[in-house]
Formats: sequence, C-alpha cells, structure tokens
Amino acid sequence: MPSQANRHSLQKKVDELNQQAWDTRMNNSPKSFDLSKESIALARSLDYQKGLAHGLKSLAFCLVRVAKNEEALPHLNEALSLFELLDDLEGQAVVNGLLAIIQRNQGDAVASLKLSYKALELSHRIGFREHEGTELYFIGVTYKQLGNFEKALDYLYQSLHIFREDENRLFQSYPINIIGSIYFENGDYTKALEYFEKGLVIRQTSLDKLGEAGSLDNIGFTNFKLGNYAQAITYCERSLVIAESTQDERSQSNALLHLAEIYKQTGDIEKATKFSKGSMELKKAIGDRRREAEMLLFLADLYKTVDLNKVLEVLNNALQIAEETKMVD
Repeated sequence: MPSQANRHSLQKKVDELNQQAWDTRMNNSPKSFDLSKESIALARSLDYQKGLAHGLKSLAFCLVRVAKNEEALPHLNEALSLFELLDDLEGQAVVNGLLAIIQRNQGDAVASLKLSYKALELSHRIGFREHEGTELYFIGVTYKQLGNFEKALDYLYQSLHIFREDENRLFQSYPINIIGSIYFENGDYTKALEYFEKGLVIRQTSLDKLGEAGSLDNIGFTNFKLGNYAQAITYCERSLVIAESTQDERSQSNALLHLAEIYKQTGDIEKATKFSKGSMELKKAIGDRRREAEMLLFLADLYKTVDLNKVLEVLNNALQIAEETKMVD
C-alpha cells in the first residue's frame, strides 16, 4: 500500500491525466484515448473513485465519437454509477448526454431525447454552460433525424447562441454544420455549402481532425449536388484519408457512400459498387441503423437497371429500419 503522501501524489497524477484527456478529446482523440486509459488503470489500483469516473467518461467520449457504441456502453454505465455515488452533477450530465448519442445511433430517438433533456436540465441547474450548449445541439440533431426541421433549428440556434456568447469557436462549428445539413436536405445547396465551409474553417484552425473529415465530406457531397463532380471527388477523398487516419469508421462509411454516389452518377458502376459495399460493411459493423437505411436506398437505386426483385427487397429492408427507428425523413 502506498503511504498517505504517495497516495495523494498518485491521485493528483490521475487528476492531471484526466484533465489532459478531457482537454484533448476534440483535437487529439488518440492522445485523449491513451491518457484516459492510463488514468483508469492508475485510479483502479488506488481505488480512487473520482479519478476512475472521470477517466471512464473521457474514454467513453473517444469511443462514442468514432461510433464504437457497444464498447463505450459499459464504461458509461460504470461512470454514471460513480458520479451518482459522488453526487457529481456535472459528470452525470456529460454521461447522460453520451448515453443519449448511443440511443440515437441505435435508432431509439425517444430514449435519446429523454436522456438529452435530463442532461440539459442538470447542466442548466449547475450553470454548466458548455454542456448546456452541447445538449441543445444534440437535441437539435435528434429532431432533425425525426424530420422536425423547425424544432431542430430552434435548438441548434440556441446552441450556437451559447457558444458564440462564450466565444467557443470549435463548438460553434457543430450547430453550424447541422444547420447546413438542414439547408442541404431542403435542396438549398448553395446556402448549405456556405455553412459547411464556415464549419470547415473553424475545425481546421481548431485542429479537430474528426470534425474536419465530416466537413470535407459534406462539402464534397454538396458539390456533387451542384454538379461539380471533380471537386466532389477531391473533397470526399480528402475526408476518407483523414477518417482512415483517425480510425473513424462512421466518417469512412459516409465518404465511401458519397464516392459511390458520385461514381454512379458519372457512369462508373464498378467503382460505385465497390465503394457502396465497403460503406455498407462499416455501417453494419458500427450499428449505425440510420445510415444503413440510407445505404440500402442507394443500393436500390444502383440495382434498378439490373434486378427489380432485388430493388424491392432492399427497399423493404430500408423501410423497415426507418419505421422501427421512427426516422420520418
């Protein structure tokens, strides 16, 4: 057993590791991942509950961000139990918010909203501004997926207002990006591109590689919709390179899908089929049911000149997922 002085020193080291892990979670996820694993191991050896809870929180954040939901879940459940035991409302707010993301990714929007509203209420109660803005953003994302664009924009602009007031530039890029995607889904590609490009600049200057990959992919696919195929391929390929380097399977699958759509449009069915199959494998692996449905819609379109029975089978599968997960859009 370490002496009291040595134990105090080791607990301080855990706290420092956790602070570094949390501070680097957005612009250096691999480093955050390693730091949080180190803090967890040390905290467990010391039976240091506070340090363990924060280490688990950071580790789970890194896993959720790259859609490793099943891997993150036990860490979040353990962290939540510890934060409740410690009466740490800030920790509870963050963990409930991350659990909400997992529920949304798995297609349960109702459960996701319930957890997000709980996280929002906790954040508001203790004046945790950054996380209040974060939860407003995630609620906006969920309403967007439910097809309620009016409610989504209301929450997204509330989130953006908080991040602008607090001069949090990196976090501003997230509601900006989703607002752009709403313009995209309503067919206003020029306006969508304007928002996506604003978000990209912020993410690049903030060294947020995961966010940068998402922005590049959005810009690429918007250029595709505008008929700029060469630019579209360039941006989506840049997104894919970053996503592979960060091991972000969700972003990889999105870039592959969009490259497949571009090559389908330009008549290169061989490449379109290759990229679409790669995308589908990743979407199934990470349990991203929404994007699995989107992938099935693409495959149905790809098969329509080849096998109509296959088209009906694929469309029925997509419809079943959409109905089960209440994804109206």
